Amino acid sequence: MSNDSYVERENTLVRKNNENLYDQIKLCIIADYFPRTLSKLPSGTMEFFVRDGELAINYHTTKFALRGPKQGLAAEGMNRSKLLTLLLLLEDQITGHPAMDYGSITITYELLENGEVDGEIEFKTQVNHRRR
Repeated sequence: MSNDSYVERENTLVRKNNENLYDQIKLCIIADYFPRTLSKLPSGTMEFFVRDGELAINYHTTKFALRGPKQGLAAEGMNRSKLLTLLLLLEDQITGHPAMDYGSITITYELLENGEVDGEIEFKTQVNHRRR
């Protein structure tokens, strides 16, 4: 067996359960989202675009009410131990989901009054149909 076929087989196995995708998303959350939003806001949304089974784009989304008190980026966000909890929850969901080739993943998070982390994850797969 050549090394090339081993690498192809290995990549297929990794993509089968999204482990590589989860590692890319985890790195993005730690390096980008945590310092910019997760550590500053008690709730929010993270969105990731996936192409060929790999993280291609991440979006920063911040929502504010048009009426009511203004919320700045100085609110109490999550600490590192809560970040670890969130990452463990996400790992189970992302690696347990069928392989994702093309689409988006939207994660909403919230720090509850008791200090626990909660949220939702949405997988949106995209299928392109060629027209000729």
